[in-house]
Amino acid sequence: MIKTSLIKHAIIFFLFAISLSTYFCGCRQSDSKEQLETSDDIELYSDTIPFLLENKDIFVPQARKIILKTSINEIEFYSCIDNGAPYTFLRIDLYHKLFDDSGNYENVSKNTILKSVDLNIKLNNFSLPLKTIALLNQSVGLILENARYDVSAIVGLDLFENYILKFDFIDKNMIVCNILPDEVREFQFIKLFRDSVHIEKFRNLRRVKVDGFKLQNGETVSGTFFVDLGAHATIMNSNSRLYKEMDIQSTLMDEKSWATKLISLTELHKGVDVHRGDPKTFEEMGVDGVIGMDFLTQFDLIFDYQNNMMYLKKN
Repeated sequence: MIKTSLIKHAIIFFLFAISLSTYFCGCRQSDSKEQLETSDDIELYSDTIPFLLENKDIFVPQARKIILKTSINEIEFYSCIDNGAPYTFLRIDLYHKLFDDSGNYENVSKNTILKSVDLNIKLNNFSLPLKTIALLNQSVGLILENARYDVSAIVGLDLFENYILKFDFIDKNMIVCNILPDEVREFQFIKLFRDSVHIEKFRNLRRVKVDGFKLQNGETVSGTFFVDLGAHATIMNSNSRLYKEMDIQSTLMDEKSWATKLISLTELHKGVDVHRGDPKTFEEMGVDGVIGMDFLTQFDLIFDYQNNMMYLKKN
């Protein structure tokens, strides 16, 4: 009797182990499967926000900037979307329109000045709450002679951290939602990650590992890059080993690698902008460079920062 009972328990345990193993194997087979499952009781929120994009002449100050009409307390202005900005920045003159503050902010270009606020910045019908802003030097705003729009603010990580964002660069729409759209199943995905070692204010900016770079000695390595909607071109740290030792022709041989895509779809391999980045800044931030808009605008993009995922589909 005891022996029969033990056999029954052994069979039950064996079946349970098989089902558990199948479950975990299934999870490993598809890294993005969990991202696609949504709860039926979540109410869908979605807002489509049109934007402006200068995408022709990369030498104008607003080249490849995602610019949109914005307002705070019925004061209207232009802002640009930048997930490479650790905060939402307001230019000093706009800040003074909103607050009675006689402070002297001459050193704002050298030091990041943060302010605690209780604001809602309105993008089309979507209202983004802001609790902290950074001040932007008045001369930094895009008010040069050949600039078409006077950009007074940069909307940074505040927007990305709490919402799912889709960028459609063909129809020039940004879609803000709270649930991954079904079409994400047609996209490729790349995992994003934070940095916990380098400069604190940049730690929440998302990075990607780009695999497939070939060095001159035949070694295959990966590079670490920021995903930066605020950078008009893809830029590398000219002091990095990756830049100094990369064999571009060998890298381009592997058509499936993201390194090949990054080089072949950007101006990087032509030498454009490779030296423009400050090497010291890149090293302090712990990256080999930034992936800019020359690459990103060639895709439909979906960002899911809460799950550290970026989805891409060639447009």
